[in-house]
Amino acid sequence: MMVLGITGGLLVAGVVAALRVWPYVNAAETGGSPGYPDLQPKTYPMELDRLVDVSRTVADRMPGWSRVTGGFGAHEINATVTSALFRFQDDITIRVTLRGQGAMVWVRSASRIGRWDFGQNARTIRAFLTELDRALPQESAQQ
Repeated sequence: MMVLGITGGLLVAGVVAALRVWPYVNAAETGGSPGYPDLQPKTYPMELDRLVDVSRTVADRMPGWSRVTGGFGAHEINATVTSALFRFQDDITIRVTLRGQGAMVWVRSASRIGRWDFGQNARTIRAFLTELDRALPQESAQQ
């Protein structure tokens, strides 16, 4: 009985801890997720088409990602990412638009099932943006 009470208490404590760490959402996007203020669109000092090409190359190299054809115009990239363990799928949308003297990248990741992603969509976006920064010349991205 005591083991059951301890196990239940640990389970409740784990849920409370998870609620404090991850917002209760199943999607994240740059510039539109209050729970993840670090996720912001990035502007790069380069031509729109070059940033689209590099973004496509990076998306094609991301582990577990499969690029989907189509999209909203030539400057949108759609992909799905499949988790290794449970094979959950998330939908990724990357849009590249003109901004000032450069081009801006906006990213959204959304889980297909469930109401809570345990922060996975935000991690997916961060991983993509990190790889995009690595793939681009040494010019720094501006928030």
